Amino acid sequence: EFAKLFAARWVARGLFYANELGILERLFGVTLERRRFIKMAVMWQHLAKNASWEQAGEGFFYLFRHHLHRPVAPMLERLGAPRRFEKNLTFQRRRPKRVTPRFLAALSLRFPIAAWLGSNEAIRRTALKLGVWDAPYSHGVTFEAVMAEGFEGVGIGQEYRRRVRMALRKVQCDA
Repeated sequence: EFAKLFAARWVARGLFYANELGILERLFGVTLERRRFIKMAVMWQHLAKNASWEQAGEGFFYLFRHHLHRPVAPMLERLGAPRRFEKNLTFQRRRPKRVTPRFLAALSLRFPIAAWLGSNEAIRRTALKLGVWDAPYSHGVTFEAVMAEGFEGVGIGQEYRRRVRMALRKVQCDA
């Protein structure tokens, strides 16, 4: 039944009725007050608009995790949701108030921006300009270059991460 809710054209209505009928309370121990409900409904509608039903389902739990500050693992377990939901949600980051090209480049090193539930059309345009929508940011730092300079053991990883951070600080975009 939740799959139908995630695939619905008007997901806010489904959230409204789940809240009004006490389904959210019974399943997740949450009752949304009016203000929080409106905020979540609008955000979920935006998430679901350009997403597959699976991403919309993840978006529901993304909102619970980042806006209600609730752990999603028990919720997913109660619903019998696929394990990939929990795996994908562990990598999701909350969208900052101002999304910079540097943030997008750093996030793309973890997973493609296209798979990020916090993205929208403006973020998509910026990510496409940076070339990180479907691929990680190419920072030009390699382990081979670090090892060629004489670093050994743990120092290789530390120097590599330092250089990647330096490369990320230089990211600019005409967004």
